[in-house]
Amino acid sequence: MMRKKNILKLFEGCPDVIVRTIRAGSGGMTEELDLIYCENLCDIKRIDDIIIPRMLQILEEFGFQATPAGETSLFSLVQIEWDEDLAEQKVFNGSLLLFHVQSGQLYELPVPKRPKRNVEETNTEVSIRGPRDGFIEDLQTNIALIRKRLRTTSLTYETFHLGKRTKTPVVLMYVTDMTRDDVLGQVRERIKQIDIDVLPSLEALGRMVSNSSYRFFPVFVYSGRPDFAADSLMNGRFVILMDGEPTCMIAPVDLLFVLKTAEDSRVAPVFVMFERLIRLFGLFFAIYLPAFWTAMVVHHQDQIPFRMLATLTIARQGVPLPAGMESFLMLFLFELFREAGARMPKVVGQTLSVVGGLIIGDAAISAGLASPAQVVVVATSVVATSTLVHHSLTGTAVLIRLMALFVSSVLGIYGVVLFAIGMLIVLANLEYFGVPYLSSFNYSSPRQLFGALLFLPRHEMRTRPKNLQVKDETAGGDNE
Repeated sequence: MMRKKNILKLFEGCPDVIVRTIRAGSGGMTEELDLIYCENLCDIKRIDDIIIPRMLQILEEFGFQATPAGETSLFSLVQIEWDEDLAEQKVFNGSLLLFHVQSGQLYELPVPKRPKRNVEETNTEVSIRGPRDGFIEDLQTNIALIRKRLRTTSLTYETFHLGKRTKTPVVLMYVTDMTRDDVLGQVRERIKQIDIDVLPSLEALGRMVSNSSYRFFPVFVYSGRPDFAADSLMNGRFVILMDGEPTCMIAPVDLLFVLKTAEDSRVAPVFVMFERLIRLFGLFFAIYLPAFWTAMVVHHQDQIPFRMLATLTIARQGVPLPAGMESFLMLFLFELFREAGARMPKVVGQTLSVVGGLIIGDAAISAGLASPAQVVVVATSVVATSTLVHHSLTGTAVLIRLMALFVSSVLGIYGVVLFAIGMLIVLANLEYFGVPYLSSFNYSSPRQLFGALLFLPRHEMRTRPKNLQVKDETAGGDNE
């Protein structure tokens, strides 16, 4: 049987957990109630002004166990069994525990008032025509932001508590008549197998769920926009939310999905087509432009037009470093400024990145450490990286760019071609959650391929993405 000393022993090291005792009685019999709650996570005003006075009145008029059901229905009291882990979870989720000393029974009353910020626009994704509400660090608020967009009983979610110490709530959200059962079963099983003391971040959760800690290409798309998450759910993908994180994880993904943005569905199709082409070319330039340029300058000067070669030769006079080392140096400096700008306060960081890049670039040219053409090529590659909408793909492009540059410095243009073929083979063999990474290119109909590569107006999309193999493939137009 549970005793008061069990409660006191469990929470004795938590100064923010309050244990209050109230006593009252009727008919000459005094009853005792212990109230246990975390003062920083509960609605203290409601406890002091409503719950405690009402409980005292109930004890005086009826006695706690003889109370008519209608008298306590206002509080939604739920009897629970004593368990230390459960008690910890309830208290630190913002519930009030009531322990009736005479009977040894324990009750729960949810009165949460957790500190959180208001819903506001996410800082990671720019919204031009779309909604301005973004995910925040409160899990229930994030669920509500998606629920208000998908008013259907098909939308459901499962809650898991991960971390032996943190017991962090994690939600797997999906649409029952869209998402494949085998994919859900795979994800559900991997989440249940996670055995960790502390769950530090959503990124760490993604690595454990995907079973690919050293993956190179993004397995999930991270988004802070509920509208993008809702649109992904309706296409048969699933969403993972974590308490304390202002973003969500979306999967399954493929290469082209990583290049899409939430704004694509809110802009005229002709402009979306142009923007997606820019992103595709941006991905290519970000990875291969420095490698191609270095290969031509170092190994294939005979393939450069004579006038351009003369200009490059004059520009490189006095530069002490080989073209390959020069490229690595310039890339390192640009990445250094980008990282410094990202870690410093927003206004100062932007100024540092722009002004620092201009000053150092000009100084490097003036000092003869780099040629103007090399600075232009590297700067173009770095700017092209910024067209990639998701940060995870940006990091991938940076690492692949360095590898391609190294291969081109050694083997020339043949190395670039072999490296590109090797990357294509790697991408063709990647498959996450049953979806091949290049599945967007595997369409039998030119219309479907065109819609996947570029964009089709929503009313012309008769089916959902074929590569996801969703349960209900009809979408849009008369079938919507």
